[in-house]
Amino acid sequence: MKKILLLILLVSCGVFSQNLNMQNGSFTRCSGTFYDSGGNAGNYAASESYTMTICPSTPGTYVQLVFTSWNVEGEPFDFMTIYNGTNTSGTVIGTYGDTSPVAGSGCNTMTNQIASSHASGCITIVFQSDTSVQYAGWAATMSCTTNAGGDPIVGGPTPPPNAVCGGASPFCADAGPLEFPNVTDADCVPDAPAVVVSQTCLGSAPNPAWYFIEIDQAGTLNFTISQTTGPGGTGTTLDVDYALWGPFPNASAACADFTQGDCTADHTCTGNVVDCSYNFAATETATITGAQVGEVYMLLVTNFNGAAGYITMTQTNAGSGGAGSTDCTIVCPTAVGVNPSCGASNGSITISTVNPNTSYNVSYLDDGVPVSVTLTSNASGNIVISGLNAGNYTNIVTNFPGCTTAYSSVVLSGGVAPVLSSITNNSPICAVNNAVFNLTGTPNATVTYNINGGASQTVALNAGGTASVTVTGVSANTTFNATSIASTSAPITGNGLSATGGTTPANSAGAISASGTAATAANCTLVNGTNNVLTITLQHTVPAGTAITISIARDTNAGVVNISDGTANLAFSAGPNDVLQYITFTTGATTNTITITRTGGAVWVDGVQYTFTNPGCSVSISNSSTVVVNPQPNAGADGATTVCDNSVAAINLFGLITGEQAGGTWTRSSGTGGTFNAGAGTYTPAPGATTSTFTYTLTGVVPCTNDTSIATVNISPQPNAGADGATTVCDNSVAVINLFSLITGEQAGGTWTQTSGSGG
Repeated sequence: MKKILLLILLVSCGVFSQNLNMQNGSFTRCSGTFYDSGGNAGNYAASESYTMTICPSTPGTYVQLVFTSWNVEGEPFDFMTIYNGTNTSGTVIGTYGDTSPVAGSGCNTMTNQIASSHASGCITIVFQSDTSVQYAGWAATMSCTTNAGGDPIVGGPTPPPNAVCGGASPFCADAGPLEFPNVTDADCVPDAPAVVVSQTCLGSAPNPAWYFIEIDQAGTLNFTISQTTGPGGTGTTLDVDYALWGPFPNASAACADFTQGDCTADHTCTGNVVDCSYNFAATETATITGAQVGEVYMLLVTNFNGAAGYITMTQTNAGSGGAGSTDCTIVCPTAVGVNPSCGASNGSITISTVNPNTSYNVSYLDDGVPVSVTLTSNASGNIVISGLNAGNYTNIVTNFPGCTTAYSSVVLSGGVAPVLSSITNNSPICAVNNAVFNLTGTPNATVTYNINGGASQTVALNAGGTASVTVTGVSANTTFNATSIASTSAPITGNGLSATGGTTPANSAGAISASGTAATAANCTLVNGTNNVLTITLQHTVPAGTAITISIARDTNAGVVNISDGTANLAFSAGPNDVLQYITFTTGATTNTITITRTGGAVWVDGVQYTFTNPGCSVSISNSSTVVVNPQPNAGADGATTVCDNSVAAINLFGLITGEQAGGTWTRSSGTGGTFNAGAGTYTPAPGATTSTFTYTLTGVVPCTNDTSIATVNISPQPNAGADGATTVCDNSVAVINLFSLITGEQAGGTWTQTSGSGG
């Protein structure tokens, strides 16, 4: 009924043409519904064997399926396997039969998004049914997402990496019993692929955990595999099953081939199936007979019960006559770093593939300085060294059995935090002059700042670590606020920090020889059939697109190697034998390692060289400096007035000057007479007073100068013509009358005029 309703909805939306029924072929879709061969209303058929590839119709996206119904008989009868990519050679995303891909069933309490993570964005679906019992099949919504592997499920489970064959973990018996938390039903891990079940004694393969073993010494190896609810064999026993394949040349080859054999419950096996057990026992015994050096075997351990617990694997015949041994170098701890933040000490190095919850001695060189610590691994078998600065960490080693000389190297790049060590200024200054701020700090760093909280500006420190900022014509206190500083670095030359593999790997570290130099065992590492892989750790983690010069030469005519950073690859097989030449390898991803793998003959490797610029580093700061601005005093413009000497009104000296600032001091600088009141700034002339000048002075604060203005009072004397007088004479008098004698107290210099009368 749900399928019929879904079909009606799809038809009403006009997308019926986007639907797909299970069949052979390749299709492009980013919408619609994916059904079994019976469509929306019918069952799938008997004896089906279909392979369908669905690719995105939108380039750059990934096909995603969300199953809305599921009704299939289940393994090994009717089941579906979904592969990543355009064919069945891709990794298995999941096998579905007894396990339903529908949300809400089993542990799938949320939407189960099954999506491609392949570069093509495609998925390949294989469905097989037997000759009897057919069910209603399935319905799944098709879409495309920009997230490789599907849209994230918040809070969804994250299965362990070795829940699939491609993530298999190495197993070293010399290290003692290997104990690890089992995979449980709660991990939501799909069963191992149905092809595994059909080619072994296993009736089902729930909660799988994969391990690979490499042989170090030829012989027979016996292993016990047991499972309990508690660590160290404590608690309740749990059913454990296994299957063992081999030999293979490497682990990846094992994951590609499960079809060359079969095995029955009595451990009688054919093809590449070495051993297998599927019973109720909590302890199983697995045997590899006649193993040879270098062979790789793949082991699948399942937890049929599904309850949480611990699985332990131990080689029981180690050291006995005719016993083989495992190669522990495949499980020697590897180190991966997390860079610290700019200028911080929060970097870390994680050492993986050690036993969980175990104390280890860890030693390393921190930029050449020896360090030794005792740390306990976590439940996932990882040791974490925390609180690290940026730097070169070399010769990283633990006391893991068989690995005391298997060094790792990690480069942590966090950038050295730049500093602004000082800000000086020319404080104080006088108003309308320039404020100058002098900065000292990390050479070539860039400082972001503002003036008085205004807009952000930048200034670059020179190679000597200094800079100057001038603010012109300031009239008030001025503050320089530095808010951040960012460092830049000049390109530097990098080489190999360390190397592993090949012969004399140390010869591949350090500076390289000149092109044309003879390649010998004294200056090069030989990569040949015995030592076929050389891994060089760079002094820096370089970005994608970095051109790396490799100093290299063939040793034999058949010498061929592949150079890789895990993404980009370059084949080398040219030039005269035993004469170094330079070739350029361009990185395809951010990396600090280059791996050189022999594919034929023998090749000399002298080392690598590249140009690297340390990442910029910006830190927030709060540095400030204030220039104090003192105002230049203004006593005003000079002024003057003229008064009569008999004036009695007080003269306001402030009224004689203009534009003056208050707060100055009056002094009498010349003249006499009259009354001068300096505090009030007044002057009252007295009769007979002479011209007086007064100075108004404002005192300047260094570096400002004093300013003065002058008020001048010109005093004009009042003239005195004397007191009137008269005389009487006879009109016939002939004597001359002295008029001055008729008046008294007169001043000389006057002018006589006849104002009335006539005659004489």
